[in-house]
Amino acid sequence: LAVFLALMIAVPAVFAAGADDAPLPEGFLTYTITDGKATVTGVTDSYYEGAITLPDYIEGCPVTTVNSGFFENLDGYVTTLTLPSTMETIGGGWCGQTCIVERIVISEDNEYFCTDDAGALFDKDKTILYKFPLVGPCTEYEIPDTVTVLANSAFQCMNVLEYVKVPGSIETIPNMCFTFSHSLKTIELCEGVKSIGNNAIAECHNMEHVILPSTLEAIDSCGISGCNKMKELVIPASLKTLSGTMAIGDNDELEKIVFLGELESVYLYNSTLKNNKALKEVWFAGSEESWNANAANSAINLYGATLRCGYSYLPGVEVEYENDILSIDGVESIPGASDGVFYDWTDYSADCEALRIGESVRSVGANAFAGCPELTEVVICGDGVTVAADAFADCDMLETVIALGDIAPEKGALPDGASVYVPEGSGVNGDNVIKYNCKDGVLSFDGAIDTDAYRFLDTVAVLCGKVGTVSEIRVTSLRLSNVALTYIDKNGDRRYIEDNTLTDGAITAGATGGDGKEVALTFNELCAGIADGTITSFYLSTSMEQDDEQIDSQVDFNIVEQIVIVLRKILKTIVTLLNRLFLLLKSL
Repeated sequence: LAVFLALMIAVPAVFAAGADDAPLPEGFLTYTITDGKATVTGVTDSYYEGAITLPDYIEGCPVTTVNSGFFENLDGYVTTLTLPSTMETIGGGWCGQTCIVERIVISEDNEYFCTDDAGALFDKDKTILYKFPLVGPCTEYEIPDTVTVLANSAFQCMNVLEYVKVPGSIETIPNMCFTFSHSLKTIELCEGVKSIGNNAIAECHNMEHVILPSTLEAIDSCGISGCNKMKELVIPASLKTLSGTMAIGDNDELEKIVFLGELESVYLYNSTLKNNKALKEVWFAGSEESWNANAANSAINLYGATLRCGYSYLPGVEVEYENDILSIDGVESIPGASDGVFYDWTDYSADCEALRIGESVRSVGANAFAGCPELTEVVICGDGVTVAADAFADCDMLETVIALGDIAPEKGALPDGASVYVPEGSGVNGDNVIKYNCKDGVLSFDGAIDTDAYRFLDTVAVLCGKVGTVSEIRVTSLRLSNVALTYIDKNGDRRYIEDNTLTDGAITAGATGGDGKEVALTFNELCAGIADGTITSFYLSTSMEQDDEQIDSQVDFNIVEQIVIVLRKILKTIVTLLNRLFLLLKSL
């Protein structure tokens, strides 16, 4: 059918039997008349290209019905279909088939049918959506929540529409509903949708996302197939039936399928996941034992993909990973680690160098990030966050932990070797705890040395500059007592900031600083500059008056300091690898 439709669309206009304003050929329609009412039943010439205006009257009788035979017998491309103003009923499955309808028109005076601004055809109460136009006026469409029924092929062969939202008032996505809609990129099924029919979302070659609700119970044969741009599909725990051949199959770029439920009563055919050529992983919420307990599941062909059991889904979780920075938000609790269980961020935690725990998080469980070998920096953005013991155990490279709000760590929650920054007034104390003040947009450190300020600024600039905003730490200006700040711009030129009395968040240099140039830099600009590489380095010193020789000494000191830090990291990495090798040899 796909090949046929493609060839049909490509047929040149010279084969057309009609033109937009031309009347239908004599004898083109077949019809019956019963009790003074006419019914259009079909056509005498199967191929037609152009506009079709169905008459209001035939032989003096009102046309009240267009039955399914009309379109079942018609091939071609209809530019405009004008339906009779006298029409009362339409035969089931009338639209779609092998004919493409570009535009639908019906008189506003019709008592039984109507269209909306997008050109979709409904019954008068908008409880049934019969057909969406092939070339509509919009790229995004939300089906009204008055609709309870979609006709078969209602959204077939879309050429413009890219996004469709289906309300929960529609329980069933019928057979062939979205088939061959090559323009579609996203279909969102809302809570309340229960089933996806045969070939319902099929051969949508540019489809990227199919969003399934937690109410979905059944997917029929080829229900989600041929969605060639889709990378990942999440199957809700509510699923009870995954029927027949290629229920989820023939999706060329699909790399991961996630089953949120344990599929205890779901029968999976051997070919259920057939022809997903790029499939790498199948994530399963249950254990391997529970997967194999169902003989059908254990027999399913994964076509070379790896089965990963023990996935724990957290509703609402937002995970980002970029430039070795892991950001987790959208949930109140980050659970502790346990054997045989993994989360959305698990694969990233082994390689991340920085971790940002978002504002929504209120607790971090035991061993949640234990043994992350590359982790050096952590920012906890929320307020009142509890941190369980050993949350960061064996993170040997961890140097900096910054709390933007108050935290309540258990004993042993924060590594002794890391500098821990907490707001003034926090009940957290210790030799490695540094308290700062961030009141009324002014950041200050009482009794803190310059290296503490440097480390704080560097961490916040990198983490919040790349995966958040500076406003998250409520800093709009910088005031450090008796501290000069020096930075090097992208051209390698030194810039000196010696006047730390700030106006409207700006750090302004005096006219006598360094090379005598005026320099104005906001804290946001400093953070953004570090994040995007415009500012390659910056340094803090206690001298308010420095000549070039002193600046050179300061720069040299920081370069040496950075080299020492890098060497220390390399040494720690080597030690970690040796320990792992020892454990591996011991296990052998």
